[in-house]
Amino acid sequence: MPKPTIVTETTIIKNERRPVGRILGCISFLISSAALIFFITTIVMMGLWIRTWAVFTQERVVGYVTVGGLKTDSFGNKTFSLTYEGLDQEAAFGRLFPWGDKTISHEKFTVDNFAGDSFIVKASFFKWKDWLTFLGTPPLYKISSIRGDYYNGNEFNQKSSRLRSISVNGGEDDFWRSVLEGKSIWNFGAEARYVANPEQLVTNKEQKYEIVVTEDSMILRAAN
Repeated sequence: MPKPTIVTETTIIKNERRPVGRILGCISFLISSAALIFFITTIVMMGLWIRTWAVFTQERVVGYVTVGGLKTDSFGNKTFSLTYEGLDQEAAFGRLFPWGDKTISHEKFTVDNFAGDSFIVKASFFKWKDWLTFLGTPPLYKISSIRGDYYNGNEFNQKSSRLRSISVNGGEDDFWRSVLEGKSIWNFGAEARYVANPEQLVTNKEQKYEIVVTEDSMILRAAN
């Protein structure tokens, strides 16, 4: 007698995720993605801020002026000694572009009995547009002269004929005149072109000053 066939019914129960679990998973994914994007954006923005701060607050010492103590002779004329020392080995344009101005800026001289009670450093200055500055293009300049001056207007009117101007780096030239007049090929990138004239009073004791080029100007700052 044949054995009876036993039929076993297997019921497969599918373990489906509940809708609440799916929603929580999506929310967790969105939060993680937003946090990652925020982190990356913060790092990028901090990098841009640091870069912006660095390029727009850059300073460079390009020379020194040392003045002796102010003296007054028996006629009331004020004089002082002045020593200039340029630090650049080549001109700013020549350093940036091989075909630029080749005037050497490394120069040193001393002048005694410089008339006046202050001095002015005259320099042509070329400021690039902000986006070029951000990319790291340094400002361009040329120190062309140092002259004595009287800080008091009345004294200047009475004694201006005694004042002297000393040419530096070959003085003003056609190349920089064309730059300042906006006639050079560099004009496309110019934010500003002007002549900087930082002035410093001479005290009764010897003092050394740094000639500092900033992102948008030139200043005189006490070195010690």
